[in-house]
Amino acid sequence: MPESSFVRKPPPGRARFGAGDYRAAAAAASFGGLPASLSHPKQLLEPLRAAGRHLPFPRCALDTLAFLLDHTRLEDWRPGGRPVVWPGNARIAQATGLSIATVNRHLAWLRAASALKLEIGPGNRRQPVRDSTGRIVELYGLDLSPLVDLHRRMVEVARHQAERGRALRSIVAGIRCRADLTHQHEDAASAAGAGPDEPECFELAANARHADALIAEARTIMRRDARVDEEEQSEHLGRLAAIDTEIRMVETRSRALAEAIVSKALDEKTICAHPSNETHNTTSLDHPQDGILYGYAGDVASRSVVNSTREKGGGNDGASPDLFPFVPESQKPAMPPPRWNGRLLASVSPTFASLFAQYRTGKSGPESADLDDLRIVGRIAALRLGLSDVSWSRAVDRHGEVRAALCALVAGDRPAHEIRTSRAQMLAGMYLKRSEDLNPLASLFGMAGRRSAEPAVDAGQRLLC
Repeated sequence: MPESSFVRKPPPGRARFGAGDYRAAAAAASFGGLPASLSHPKQLLEPLRAAGRHLPFPRCALDTLAFLLDHTRLEDWRPGGRPVVWPGNARIAQATGLSIATVNRHLAWLRAASALKLEIGPGNRRQPVRDSTGRIVELYGLDLSPLVDLHRRMVEVARHQAERGRALRSIVAGIRCRADLTHQHEDAASAAGAGPDEPECFELAANARHADALIAEARTIMRRDARVDEEEQSEHLGRLAAIDTEIRMVETRSRALAEAIVSKALDEKTICAHPSNETHNTTSLDHPQDGILYGYAGDVASRSVVNSTREKGGGNDGASPDLFPFVPESQKPAMPPPRWNGRLLASVSPTFASLFAQYRTGKSGPESADLDDLRIVGRIAALRLGLSDVSWSRAVDRHGEVRAALCALVAGDRPAHEIRTSRAQMLAGMYLKRSEDLNPLASLFGMAGRRSAEPAVDAGQRLLC
């Protein structure tokens, strides 16, 4: 005969007490009223509803628990009181629309979770004992005071889950940012004139699709995280870390491919500084943020640009009409400024072209613009967008003047249907990103490629949208 048959069972009709009942008895003994932050007992259910899978009993039992709370009075929840109710199972079933068997299961789950304490009186009844005048002499029924201790535990669980949710959203936001950068690299390569049949563009498209798959998986993990147990949650963190590492590698590879494509396009459009020079040396700037319009090309050191005039035998006969005119040696500056292409920036940013024309009052074209002009134009764009001086100063300290100016141009050029809030809020959000996650030059190239299919919009009016 099995050993369990020798275990003495309770007599028929008596409730069996378990570990949850003893924990509930200990919690009821230390009951001191509602927490000071609560004004009504129904507020005890709020953290229980937000606990999700961490709730110690099935969620459907909350309706039965709410019905029991409705039968209590506020005086019962004050210090010295006892929130005890004694409705029968048939009455609970009739009020909630459940069957009596379902009500029995709900009460068993609540007892096992230490949400209530069962007080059984004479005759195995959970009803108070009254005297001849109807006055309650001994109180029996369902004691709800242990719910205060369960509320405290669920508040800690909810706080932990909220912190975990914020951490997961931060991780997924970083993954989404990397995926967006991967698409920007693809747009920049397309705007630079690279064909879809080229190997680099084919790899960029494959990287963009892979990034979309990774961000979709990360979002699925974030949605499921609150509904799984602790073991699966630990697996979720490990998988998100692996996705973050993988998408960083994908974005880095896409950035390198886009840099190579855009650098090649810039080399074809760069103007030689002097027709008599055999080569033209371009050195990297003091600040990485100042690498404008060869930011994709990186820090270009000792790049050799062979003069097409020399190849054609010297003289100015073979020079292109788009080149700068010959500048005598006496008029050349001792330290020429870093080379960059203002005309190319004006072609990809209508905001820069419009504001530069207003700033210089039409005295010179964009090809004569330098980095100081870019800083001034970017500051003007930020002012017109409504950005405060404090936000601009913080952006300059964090990203540098040139990159901050480029972000202002991106906010000015962005079409209205792509902006969720306002241009000022969009610009402030860009400034809050990390420098390695911020690539305004890629955004300008990408918008220039998409703008060809859109109706023409005046850049000055775009700032006022």
